[in-house]
Parts: sequence; structure tokens; C-alpha cells
Amino acid sequence: MTRDEILESNPGKRLTLARRLRREIFIFLGFLILTAVMTWPWVRHLRDGVKDENDSYVFSYLLWWDYHQTFHDPLHLYQATIFYPYHDTLAFGESGYGVALLFFPLFALGLRPLTVQCIAAFLSFPFTGYCMFRLARTLSASKPIAWVAGIVFAFLPCRFQYLSMVPTIFTGWIPLLFEAVVLFVRERSWKRASWLGVAFVMNVLTSLTWFILTLIPLALTAIIVVALHRAWRDRTFWLRAATTLSAACLVLLPFLLPFYRVSRAWHFVRTPAEVQVFSAHLINWVAVDQSNRLWKNLGAAAADPEMVLFPGLLPPLLALGALFLIAPVRTNVRNLFKRIRSGPYFELSVYGFVWIVIGFMGSFGMNLFFHRALFNFVPLFRSLRVASRWAMICYVGLALLAGLGALRLAKLLNRQWPRLPVSLICAALAIAILFEQRVAPLPLIRGEPDPDQLTLYLKNKKVSGGIVDLPPGRHRYLLRAADHGHPFVSATNSFSPPLERQIETLTMSQPIPDQFLDLLETIPASYLAIHSSFVSPERRVELESFLRRGVATRRLRFVKSFQDRLRSGILETNDLYAVVKTEPAAQSEGPQPPPFSFAGLEPLFSGLVTNFEERSFFVYRLYKISYGRAPLFAEFMPGVQSFKHDPANGTDRLAESQVLFIEAWVKQPEFKSIYDSLNGEGYVDALLAHAGLTSSEAQREALIRGLREGTLTRAAVLQLLVDNDLFGAREFNTAFVLMHYFAYFQRDPDDAGAHFWLYKLNHDMEHRHFTEAFAASTERQLKIEQK
Repeated sequence: MTRDEILESNPGKRLTLARRLRREIFIFLGFLILTAVMTWPWVRHLRDGVKDENDSYVFSYLLWWDYHQTFHDPLHLYQATIFYPYHDTLAFGESGYGVALLFFPLFALGLRPLTVQCIAAFLSFPFTGYCMFRLARTLSASKPIAWVAGIVFAFLPCRFQYLSMVPTIFTGWIPLLFEAVVLFVRERSWKRASWLGVAFVMNVLTSLTWFILTLIPLALTAIIVVALHRAWRDRTFWLRAATTLSAACLVLLPFLLPFYRVSRAWHFVRTPAEVQVFSAHLINWVAVDQSNRLWKNLGAAAADPEMVLFPGLLPPLLALGALFLIAPVRTNVRNLFKRIRSGPYFELSVYGFVWIVIGFMGSFGMNLFFHRALFNFVPLFRSLRVASRWAMICYVGLALLAGLGALRLAKLLNRQWPRLPVSLICAALAIAILFEQRVAPLPLIRGEPDPDQLTLYLKNKKVSGGIVDLPPGRHRYLLRAADHGHPFVSATNSFSPPLERQIETLTMSQPIPDQFLDLLETIPASYLAIHSSFVSPERRVELESFLRRGVATRRLRFVKSFQDRLRSGILETNDLYAVVKTEPAAQSEGPQPPPFSFAGLEPLFSGLVTNFEERSFFVYRLYKISYGRAPLFAEFMPGVQSFKHDPANGTDRLAESQVLFIEAWVKQPEFKSIYDSLNGEGYVDALLAHAGLTSSEAQREALIRGLREGTLTRAAVLQLLVDNDLFGAREFNTAFVLMHYFAYFQRDPDDAGAHFWLYKLNHDMEHRHFTEAFAASTERQLKIEQK
């Protein structure tokens, strides 16, 4: 008989199945509602609400590629368009295929890749909570335990750290696989065996990190459950288990082989030093992300964002209650163990304890023998960089014991106050856990789901090679690659091949050598896209010089400029150049952009640091050229305040104000004491040395001749050098960092801090994000509170 015939002949069974289905749906909806509350207002911004524009963009591309290639060329799934011209490039990091598989329908409906990523990240919370609910219910047959365990695991503080990393937060398959092992051992049917195989495959496809980290705790769990249920004597158990896991491994083989191939080809393994950086110390277990409203800044000074492991205070306390609330306080350890072993929740307690111990030890990475031995002797573990993610294994056991502790505490209170129902007390504890873990309103930024003009243009182009985007290393390029669909070179992921490092080295050289042109032709690259808004001013000068040489030698051809207004109001400019050797038929469709000038930098700081261009940067440049140093906070503020200019008076009055300011400047005692004794040639050379300008860059001979002939005054020479575009470009980011220290911290920068922020700004941080980081910094917030 078929399943439908069985249901028709047994209406009671149909009703039972329908009720079970409704029950499960209502449980999932419960976690869905809790997610909407805990992450508010994320549910209102699922189209483009992201934690950052880094990993969110990377996984948007990866999910899109998983969908696209599955229906276009599934036999070459790992031949992604990233890191052209390498092969198996999807295996350069997490592919997230298990996540993408669940959301293929959303792609089929036409949703943008970033939107699918946002929805997947949002639904990871109710999915994870529901899966932990199932595990706890299976082990305890208790709904209160299951609800508390599900809430603890779904809303762990660390999960809000990884909102942009969908495979990392899609942890529901861990408890679901755990439950599948237990269910199969209890009932060794083919149905349960098949579900175990499905859960195993999905856990691997979702995240290789969780696949590797669950191997040991799941193996110990299997040993324990087999021993408790005496399944080792059952030949049927061994036959079905072996058959199922063998079939699962065969299914996974084509998904795992590419990772093995690229690891062998490019030596993609972590060094002990890399793992050491992300190996926890005890302080990390009391470190909380700043988004947590109750425990904000707890231990934050000692923790990297990857290393905040505090699970909250209530879950550990409730987990302890699971062990110590079953016997009188005076009971010794031996009697306590007997009570635990003879109790109804012995199996759950054992599993919880095992997972807590393994996860806790593993989180210390190279700081403890456990992970260090695995790293040294098990090659699989050398692919893991963030050893602290072992904490997720600990959280599985912690959630189980917290649920049990909540029930035992509720029963204890019920005995004292019989009018308080156990279910009500458990509900109150669950609400208290939610209150402790709250982050709402969740800090989000608005991503860019829609393609820009450059991307739309490339989408309609046929390319013979790859696309190189500069500056390299921007995650945004991956998001746009999901729109144009062409091979591109300048990607970023967990591992990067040698070509990416070579591009970064060459483009950061000063000047950029023609060797970079040789490299573009060798790749081969079809187009070179210049995202000017993301190039630091100093690098833009070098880049323009390189582009002019490429065009002059006819190895590059300018194609077109594109402009898009970003949500921040900044006008973004992207220029496209064709590599002539690869695309000889490419035609120029517009005039080449004008040479770089300082005036073009205004959009970068407009509205971020008040009057940066008009007064602050002007005063900075004066100090730098006059004295070869940046101004101190104590002398800078009076200088800026003495600069008299009303922005409403226009550009002409600004130039007049600058002339008057410089004329007063050269009469100051400090300036006169340095330069009055120098002749015209010595005066110009001293200023050029402070500015770091060569003779040709500053037209040294013309300045000296002007002083000699009386056509230029010393104030006019100083004015010309202060306004030099090359000097302004080279000093722009340094001044930008300094102005933030002055504006937000009201102090001089410390050397280490200034160097760190300058490096970030020069390499991978946009100016608007830089300002946001300063405004949200702990020091800034403390200054606001003090006021």
C-alpha cells in the first residue's frame, strides 16, 4: 500500500500527522516572531539590511553562484567566476551550498543576491532555534526544556557577531544532526537512517567549519548513545549505519574533492601563528560585543570581534542548576552523581557535559593541548583559522543543560509557591534570557542590492578574459560580479592565490611599474575598472600616471566613465579601460577623465568633518610645509578659529581669506626665525623638503625666479605650494585621520593608533565608514557621556 492509501484507511493517523505538522509550524513561527523582536528593525529591511559591506557581499555572490551554476553547468559547480584564471575557485573558502540550496526558490522568483543573503541570515535564527528545540525535546520529552534550550542557542551573543557570514550562523544542522544520531540509534529503521544521511550531508554542505568541529563531539555522542541503548549487538544497526554514511560520503565526494585539490595545489593551510591569533583566553569568555544592550563593553578591551565568547550570565547559571538543583546542598559528589544517573534526564546531562567540555577546551586553540594536537596530527584541522569557533560546540551542550536547569529551578520554586505553574516560571526565565541577550535596535547599514551603471554596461559586453578592479580587495566587486556574470580577477575570500597578492604589491608600488601592464596582458584581462572613489588620494596620483602611460603606449584604451550617487549622497566615479591586447576591438566612448585635482576630493569629506577643506586641511598644510610637521591640538584650534571665512561668501572670498591668512602667517615670530636668514633659493628648498615635493613637481626654478625678479612674494610662494595638488593628495588621508582625532577625541593622536587608522584608510576603509567608526568608538561615547 502507498502512503496515501494508508492515510485514507486510517483517518486517525492522518489527523495525527496533520496535528504534528501544525505543531511544528507553530513552533517555528514562534521562533520567527522572537527573531523579529530580537533583531528589530531588521525584518523591515530584509531587502538590503546588512551588518557590513564585507562578508555580506561575498556570500551574496557565493549563494548566487551556487544557484546559477546548479542550473547552468552543475558538473563545473566549483569553476566560479572569481579569481580568474584559476580553477575550482569556489573552493577557496566556504561555498555555503547547503544554505543556497534552501533558498533556490527565492532566486527563481527574481530576488536580488543581496536580498536572498539578508533573508537567509535572518531565517538562520528561527531555523537554529527550532532545530535546538527538536534536539532538546527528543532528549527530554519536555517542552519547557526545549523552548529554553532553543532560545539560548538561537540568540547567543556571538551570533550577532557573524550576521554577515551566513554559513557560520546557519548552525541549525548541528543539533539536527545530533538528534538524527540519537533517533536512529533508538529506532534503527531505514527511514531514520535516511534522515541521518540527509542531516549529515546538509551539515557538511552548509559549512565545512561546522563539519570539522562536529566530528569529535558527534563521534563521542554516537559511542555514548550506542552504549546506552546497547545497539552494538544489533547487526541491522551496523548495516544500515554503514550503508547510509557510505551513501552520504559518495554524495559529498564531488563537493569535497575540489577543496582537496586547491589545498594541495596552493598549500591552503593555516600557519600556527594564524591560528594563535584566534585562539581564546579566559578573558574572551567574558567578552561581549558592543551591540549587546545589557553587557555592553564587558571584556571588550581584551577581545577581537572574532573572540567575543560570553554566552550571557543566565545560561551558565541555569546549566549549573541542572547539576546542583537535583539534590540537597549537603549532598556529596558521589551521591550527586548517583542522583544524576538515576534521574530521568541522565542522557541529556551526559551529552550536555561532553559537548561543553569539548567545545570549551577547543576554543583555546593553540593555547591548550587539545586543539594544538589536532592541528599538528590531523591535516583536516589545519584548514581552520578561527579556533575560537569551537565555542559553538560548547554552546550546544550549554543550551541543553540550561533548558534542564530552567525546568529544575521552576520545579523547585513551584514546591515553595505551588500557585506558580512550572510552565509560567520557565516562560519567565526564557524572557529573562531574551532580555539579557537583546541587541535591538540592531545596528544595520543599507547595502547596495542593485547594480551600478558600470556593472550594467559590462553585463551587456562580451569579454575574452577577466575583469580587474582597482583598488584590489574590495568585497563590493563580488556583489557586482553576481550582476554582470563575467570572470573577474580582483576577488577576496578565505584564501587568496598568488596572483591577488601580486596585483596588490604592484599597484601599491610607487610608481606603479609597467610590469603591471605585462601582468594584465598575461592573465589575460579584458578590462581594467578604476573605482576612483575608493582609491586613496595619494594612490590616485600614482594610478593616473600609470594609466596615462598605458594609454600613450596603446596598451590600454579608455572606454567610458560612469557616475552613480551612493546612498550617502557621495557621487561615485568609475572609469573603464580596455586591455588592448585582449580586447583589440574595444572603442573609446567618451573623453578621458581630467587629471586629478585636489578640488575633486571634496565629496570625500563633505559633511563629515566640518569645514575640513576650507579651514582645517588648509591649516594642516600650512603647518606641514612651514615646519615639516602636523599641528598639535593645542595650536591647531586657535589657528582654525582665526581663519575668517563665511562659506556663504563663495569661492572667491575663500581665496581672499587664505591670502590674508598666509600674509599674517609669514609674519609670525616662529616662521620668521626659521626663514628670514635664508635667501630665496634656500627658502624654496626648505619648503619643498617639508612638503616632500621634487623640483619638477613644484616647479622649483619658476618659484626661485619669481622671488628673484619680485613677481612673487614669500607669502605667494607659500600659497602656491600649499595649493599644490600632489602635495594635497599625498597628505589628505594623514590629515583626515588627524582631524578626526581633533574633532571626535579632542586630543593629539597616539602614534600606534594613528598608524593603525591610516593603514585602514589607505587600504580597505571608505572615508564615510571611517567617520562612522570614529563616531561610534568607545572613547567618543565616553566623552559624550561625560558631557
